[in-house]
Amino acid sequence: MVLRTFLTFRNLQVSLFLAILAVDGLVDGLFLKLVRFRALTGWEDEINFDSLVFNWKLIHNLALGVTGAAMAAVVASFLLPGFYRRAGWALALVFLAGVFYPWGLAFHYVRSFHFILLFGIVINAYGFLVLAFFKRQAGLLVKQAGGGKSMEGFKEIPVEEAYVLLQSGKAVFVDVRDGGSYQAAHVKGALHLSDATIQDFVARTDKAKPVVCYCYHGHTSQGAAAYLVDQGFKEVYSVMGGFEEWRRTQDFES
Repeated sequence: MVLRTFLTFRNLQVSLFLAILAVDGLVDGLFLKLVRFRALTGWEDEINFDSLVFNWKLIHNLALGVTGAAMAAVVASFLLPGFYRRAGWALALVFLAGVFYPWGLAFHYVRSFHFILLFGIVINAYGFLVLAFFKRQAGLLVKQAGGGKSMEGFKEIPVEEAYVLLQSGKAVFVDVRDGGSYQAAHVKGALHLSDATIQDFVARTDKAKPVVCYCYHGHTSQGAAAYLVDQGFKEVYSVMGGFEEWRRTQDFES
């Protein structure tokens, strides 16, 4: 259960970003030292690493400092809800810089590792795109808890309020957990929403009807709710605590 709680899309993204930044920090040191060695031994004279124009130690320490700060920010985003909303743009710039430095510098000087270097550039570009443009779709924008509070066009509501909507018969409930969990137990009348069914759901469902999303613990459903808002649904909710909270206090189907 603990493992499944951790293995959400958002948590996997955060872990991936930490891994990328850790490798960037390693590359900062290794490739700069290699290039400096080549310059000092006469293998490469395009840049004078002992000149005041290019202080390699200063550049190296600055790069490590920025990478370390970015890693701390990613950890903070894991611990603090809503952190990506405030700092995602700065982290995106770190990954954008990683497209050109240190990988871009290494790509220019280390001729025999083009595939590895190109991979480093591509993976940093991926981090930049996600943080700059796809934060909400990737589930990285975690909203502050608060019943009835509007976030990104939808509302987080407690189980009790969601139950009232269920009893009214006016709302569509969607379950965004995996298929096995849905089959084992789900809110009565809830539809299972997955990558394979989402487009059909969007096309066939009246966008004026309230839609209530729930997942395991109330995190992934926020990304799903935000996506449905983007697709034109007027009234979308995410259940706080998810199905684990629901099953403790309300009836469900199995």
